[in-house]
Amino acid sequence: ESLDKTHFSLGLQIITPYSNERSTDELQLTSTTFIAIEQIIASRCREIPNPTFRAPLADFLVKAGERSIEMADFPLALKYITYGLDFLGGDEAWGSNFRLSLRLHEAACLACYLNVMPRQVMTFVGKIMENTDSFVDRIKAFYVLTKTLASLGKIKEAVEKIFHILEQLGEEIPNDITPDGIMFVMESTKQLLSRFSREKLLNAPKMTDYKKLWTLRFYDLSAPYLFLVNPTYVPLVECRMAQLSVRYGLCKESAFGLFGYAQCLIQIYQDLDGAHRWTKMARLVLERFNATNMFPKLTCLQYSFVNVWVEPFQATIETMDQCSQDALKIGNVEFAYYSAQFLCIEMALTGSHLEIVERKCVTVSSNMALWKQLHAFMGHLSTHLMILKLGSIDKNPFDIPGVSIKDEDQLLEQSVDRRKTLAQAIYFNRMFVAFYLQQYVYAAEMAEQYKLQRAMIMRFEDIHHSFYEALIGFQLARSPSIDTKKWLDIAEQHVATFRGWIKHSKWNFENKLLLLEAELCLLKGATESSEEKYKAAIESARRHKFVHEEGVAWELLSSYWKKCGKVKEERECKKAAFDCYEKWGAKALLDRLRT
Repeated sequence: ESLDKTHFSLGLQIITPYSNERSTDELQLTSTTFIAIEQIIASRCREIPNPTFRAPLADFLVKAGERSIEMADFPLALKYITYGLDFLGGDEAWGSNFRLSLRLHEAACLACYLNVMPRQVMTFVGKIMENTDSFVDRIKAFYVLTKTLASLGKIKEAVEKIFHILEQLGEEIPNDITPDGIMFVMESTKQLLSRFSREKLLNAPKMTDYKKLWTLRFYDLSAPYLFLVNPTYVPLVECRMAQLSVRYGLCKESAFGLFGYAQCLIQIYQDLDGAHRWTKMARLVLERFNATNMFPKLTCLQYSFVNVWVEPFQATIETMDQCSQDALKIGNVEFAYYSAQFLCIEMALTGSHLEIVERKCVTVSSNMALWKQLHAFMGHLSTHLMILKLGSIDKNPFDIPGVSIKDEDQLLEQSVDRRKTLAQAIYFNRMFVAFYLQQYVYAAEMAEQYKLQRAMIMRFEDIHHSFYEALIGFQLARSPSIDTKKWLDIAEQHVATFRGWIKHSKWNFENKLLLLEAELCLLKGATESSEEKYKAAIESARRHKFVHEEGVAWELLSSYWKKCGKVKEERECKKAAFDCYEKWGAKALLDRLRT
């Protein structure tokens, strides 16, 4: 008890000159004030006997908590903020010191969210709602509340809450989105931004309207959630963010409006050069506002939706891994796990050894469960299952504490009509596995289901869906019991698509296009050209490090030699395919080739 009193007295002696010489608003954090705060906390005293010290100490503590959040020390932040609430007088302080009490409760909401304490978030949000009447005073609590709902997997509820808040901020949210509506908002955005040069961007006024700032923040918050449950809204949201930035000035979130516009340029106009230009402009906005804590998020989006068209797929793996780590360090747990989820997908689809990918999946699953990122978690489980099937690894990815879903069928039941992006991921993963197991009819069914879920925002998986559906189409077009014309038409459409894509990246698309053209030549009777293109596809896949796609090309060439009656060549190609799949770690395919 004597030691506690000494700590308390020493802390007060250090801090008293600061509180006497400055108003609460003028108090600044220094190493000296931090020493004082730690001394007072070390006393384990939760109440301040002298009322004149309460507000200054609470002010110091909320500032210390906010600074700790900036430094990603979330447990320390929560400790400071909790002591600040106690020092100020708890619930009784709402009447005597409303603004400081509100600030402490807002900080407590955020600190609890970052410390993965959803129940405590709800408690602090409830206290803010009980003690405030103004929508403006509640807006920060609403923001953390929606993030918490999403982290618990309540995506639709989070989106509904965001749309309700946006309507209160003066935005009209349409009940339905049509392609014509998207084109209209895209064209109007394009006209506005056509006069927005790099120089104008750097010199544009800052956004000062408080309600418009929060409008932009809630639009930005909604985009990843809408991508999961109703992706047709995403272009509308992103274009509106860009338009608000032009009309009312720039803020940090403006960067994501400009990036969203870049995404739309790819999806709607296939304008990759324009997309790169506006992605660079988005980075300039973050640099202008020194928003270093937002760079991991922008990097995640950039490498997921733009850079995949020009950079080698494998080259982005390291970047996404680092992006995930950087986002987690600053408390952006959502984009930390969006990045990690995309990383696992990218590794699996570009030929990384499946055992390495599986170990990464286990780590990501454990961390997602720990951080309660359920909205990103479910799609990741399906990806993990795909890898386990191909690798013949006897594990259950759903066997994780706190996860109520027990298998992929149950996951799919929950996703239909509520989580279109999740359903799409499941159908893609099933198609991918079925193709490699040569279950072509089932693979075709899954490929068609995938297309039914597709929205305007193009995903990384769309590239691979086009490739594998074309290969499936060529297989089915050879079957007399299948609608040959239908599947040949589908395959030829994908061939035409890859002929357009290859101008963006020879590395990513050359081997795929060569293999599709080999299959097309074979179906049309141009056997000599087919043989040449098979061999060219194999060489290109090897050169560009797509070992699994090299294996596919070897298998198809083996089938070609079998039809030609050349047994030796057939066996050699089959052995080469076996070696490729072995390098990939796809034990299920080795078992298939052995039988």
